[in-house]
Amino acid sequence: MAVRSRSGNPPRQIVYLEEMLSRAGIPSGQWDLVLVGDGSGSKWTSPCGWSVVLADRRTRQFHHFHGAASPASVNFAEAIPYLHALTWFDSQFGKTRLREQMGLRVVVITDSQVIARWGAQATNVAVPVPDKQRMIWASVRELARAGYQFQFRWAARDTSSLNKFADVVAARSRRAVMEAEPPFGQSDREALGSLRFLDPETEEEIRIDHLNPWRT
Repeated sequence: MAVRSRSGNPPRQIVYLEEMLSRAGIPSGQWDLVLVGDGSGSKWTSPCGWSVVLADRRTRQFHHFHGAASPASVNFAEAIPYLHALTWFDSQFGKTRLREQMGLRVVVITDSQVIARWGAQATNVAVPVPDKQRMIWASVRELARAGYQFQFRWAARDTSSLNKFADVVAARSRRAVMEAEPPFGQSDREALGSLRFLDPETEEEIRIDHLNPWRT
């Protein structure tokens, strides 16, 4: 899993963000964090990638995160960006701010209607967490219990620059991990040629390109 983040404050971004939130039905200034993300993937037999931008109203900074995993489904890729970004935020600023404030208002903008629905269900502590991607949504629920006040909003694909950005980076992240997947190229095979993998019980050699035999 690859993880990176960086921060900056491009001109007019906060103004632009308020305009995007207005279209999503969020009143001006009624937010502390905004997350706009996207995922790229298919079935559990292939890799996925994701990307998310986190906007922090207090610092007026934007933080970008992206990553990839293999194998993973498209719904995993669509759900994990928000947990990824908020796990980082909670470790850096969240715990302190939650002690200072009654809660933090978090708006999630996604172009996946199913993620918007599952996210709303997961952050409603009065109902069970969604069955699909249960591990992710259970973690998001714990953030809600800690004081993060979520609103999940659906917005059609490519209706904001942040969504377009997330879409492009998610696809590139997925392609990057696909390039590292077996079958390896000649240079990779040469680098791995000196390594031998043995079954711990039979001591039979395991071929590196057969480590995931369920894939087709």
